[in-house]
Amino acid sequence: MGTRDVAPDEAETPLFYLANKHMEVNDIYRSTAPGDEALDRWMWNYILTVDENQLNWSNTFLLPNPYLGEAKFEIMLLGSLRFPINPDHHVEVYLQNEPENIFLGEAWWDGVTWKLLEIVVEPGSLQVGENTIIIECPADTGVGFDFIYIDWVNMDYSSSFTAIDDQLAFSFEENGTWKFEVEGFTTGTLMVYDVTDPSAVEQLTGGIVESVESESTIQFEDTITAPKKYWTMTEAEPLTVHDIEQVLPANLLAPSNGAEHLIITHEDFSTQAETLRLHREDNGMVSMVVDVKDIYDVFNFGIVDVNAIRDFLAYTIERWDIYPSYVLLFGDGHFNPNGYNLTKYNDWQESYIPPYLAPVDPDILETAADNRYVTLVGDDILPDMMLGRWQ
Repeated sequence: MGTRDVAPDEAETPLFYLANKHMEVNDIYRSTAPGDEALDRWMWNYILTVDENQLNWSNTFLLPNPYLGEAKFEIMLLGSLRFPINPDHHVEVYLQNEPENIFLGEAWWDGVTWKLLEIVVEPGSLQVGENTIIIECPADTGVGFDFIYIDWVNMDYSSSFTAIDDQLAFSFEENGTWKFEVEGFTTGTLMVYDVTDPSAVEQLTGGIVESVESESTIQFEDTITAPKKYWTMTEAEPLTVHDIEQVLPANLLAPSNGAEHLIITHEDFSTQAETLRLHREDNGMVSMVVDVKDIYDVFNFGIVDVNAIRDFLAYTIERWDIYPSYVLLFGDGHFNPNGYNLTKYNDWQESYIPPYLAPVDPDILETAADNRYVTLVGDDILPDMMLGRWQ
């Protein structure tokens, strides 16, 4: 790790930085939400004005140290009505306050469509501690009722340089030389890092620590020519690595690979998949078993994604000496692999090999469309390999 001196001098001290708070809960699966196959169709909640339990929606969030400056809300909403009356949706947004709520803004729109509501909040509206945002549907469009979904709420706001639980991560974008002052630490042994580039983290030295009773503050100075990210913390706060395990990537990229029959399996079924491979070999077919985790490792940095499987199959066509005519997915898949809202969607089920979800059904829109795994050549939706799933 490199080091860099940031001893403070006489530069101006900024009073705040721009912080972000993203609020999102995946509780309701809405397969009919309009959009392409990359869209996340999990919603947070809904408002249905004919349901006395869902007349409005609110969310309380904590702001430990907002600065007296303006803020900006972005709220993603989905209309769920389609009437001849246009518009058929109307929402009003408030910030709960005493003695009365603060009206932030409103939106009108029509149909089963998305609406991104952007609201600028006046300085002083946000409070230290609990804040509550409220969304109401007045049901005054002429339809007689309203039905909308809330997807997420995002907030950009001004925050003071105050540590929380003995650490503070912040970004700063305004060009110039600045003397940063971070307060609120419970010990005087403090560290500062430049984490702008995660692959080249620098420890910043030369900061000055001042302690008054049980609270410590650190000052350091740096020149900004492009956005930077900093991490300040006490010496006691660094985390240790729980475990590092070396992964030896499978040799899936070698052109010498080849199979007429390809079995993509979860590791739990590797024995059974190998039995099937031997059976196919005994019947004169070149067969190969590939662990789906190896596909994720080679084609998506170990992250589970249907596109990694599709990219792998496309690669076999382009590079392998013999590419598969038949592909078998060995393991069940599920639309809710993360186990969201199990009270509503029953017990969690393992998604061994994920279904390829796509908006192709005329009624429910998004559904399992595993055929997309093997539509690899050209722009048509005809399969270029025969695909099946054993579950």
